[in-house]
Amino acid sequence: MLQLKEFISVIRNAKYTTSICLVVVVSLSCFFAKDFIGYKTVALLLLMAVTILAVFFDTKPVILAAFLSALIWNFFFIPPVFTFHITHAEDTLMLLLYFAVALVNGLLMIKNREAEKKAMERKQKDSSLKLYNTLFNSLSHELKTPISSIMVEVEWAPLVYHPSQQIPLLRVKK
Repeated sequence: MLQLKEFISVIRNAKYTTSICLVVVVSLSCFFAKDFIGYKTVALLLLMAVTILAVFFDTKPVILAAFLSALIWNFFFIPPVFTFHITHAEDTLMLLLYFAVALVNGLLMIKNREAEKKAMERKQKDSSLKLYNTLFNSLSHELKTPISSIMVEVEWAPLVYHPSQQIPLLRVKK
């Protein structure tokens, strides 16, 4: 398990290289199988690669992967092959929609991951607060009363006293 964590750490540190490599590997494997799967299926496989990248990486590597995969799909798979020219209007629309879906899908995956991280942090804060309350409730009465009165005084002090009326606790003699 430790080796897997180290491997994921290395991949995350080289996120741009990993993004480019994954798109290229998927594209190469699809290029050799394009006669069997068709160029529209290639788009779905490249979109899956971008989605996988979005699970692990930040925004910029995902945008790079979406842009690169759209260019590769256009150049190597959409007829006429080996040009950036697209003859059919439906293929142009499909390329634009592919790029839009790849970007939105990637960005939504990233936002989902951030929301999960915030929920985990909120859960940890709630757990800390619960521990604090349990500790405070378990204190003896002798400690509870003075601490409670100090807390009340600290909370109400700004409301009761005007800053010009506050008495300094220590006076320094000159």
